[in-house]
Amino acid sequence: MEKIRKVIYNDVEILIVDYSDSRGKDLIETFEVAKSLVVAEGKPVLILNIVNGGTFLTPDFMRHVERELKKVDHLITRQAVIGLSKIQEWILKGLNLWYKKQIHKCDTMEEALKYLRL
Repeated sequence: MEKIRKVIYNDVEILIVDYSDSRGKDLIETFEVAKSLVVAEGKPVLILNIVNGGTFLTPDFMRHVERELKKVDHLITRQAVIGLSKIQEWILKGLNLWYKKQIHKCDTMEEALKYLRL
């Protein structure tokens, strides 16, 4: 499965960024590829992030997201995330404290797609 791909859900394009089983530099590389795609297209985007128990959201990755998200924030309409563990949920809460466009936690892919489609 590709880490970054697009799907069409009810006639709406959604960018899927899959961080499953990633850590450290892999997380940053995936983020950077997604960011580059968003910048290159230069149009509003809906993003579905996927994580799992094998995803280690390191402090380096979170600092990178804090710095770099500002560069594409104006193009992000809405974001959702699925697959969070309890610890990852706490990390998301911390991120959402400073990020003005909240990243919505969903329990299933279907729930996330419906949320993004609103």
